[in-house]
Amino acid sequence: MLSAGRGATRPRPSESPEQAAPAPAPVGEPTSRPVALQYEKAGFFVTPDQRQWVDNTVHDLKLKGISGSDVVRLALDRLRAAVADGTLDLGSELVDQAYREIEQFPGRKNRGMPPRPARLS
Repeated sequence: MLSAGRGATRPRPSESPEQAAPAPAPVGEPTSRPVALQYEKAGFFVTPDQRQWVDNTVHDLKLKGISGSDVVRLALDRLRAAVADGTLDLGSELVDQAYREIEQFPGRKNRGMPPRPARLS
C-alpha cells in the first residue's frame, strides 16, 4: 500500500523516458527564474525573559506578517554590524554573559565555561 504512489512517477511502458518527464536544465546554464533563498531553522536557546520580550514585542507592534523570527533576524543583523564596525567586543561580552547566566541557570556550566580573562584593577 505504501508503494502505491511510486508507480505514478515511472514512465508507462508505452512511453519512452524522454516523453515521460522533461529533461532538467543542463548544469551551468542560466534558468529562466532565479533560485529563491529560504530561511533556515536554527536550534539555539534563549532565556525565559528573552522569549517573553520577543513575544510581547511582536504582540504590541501589531504588524501583520511580523513574527518573533523577524525580531531575532533584526537583532542578529544589528549585532553583526556592531561587531563588524568595532563598537562591540563580542568575545568579551559573551564571556561576561556566560558568567552572569550561571547564577540563574546552573546547567549553563555543564556545557563548559570559557576562561575568564584577568581583570585589571
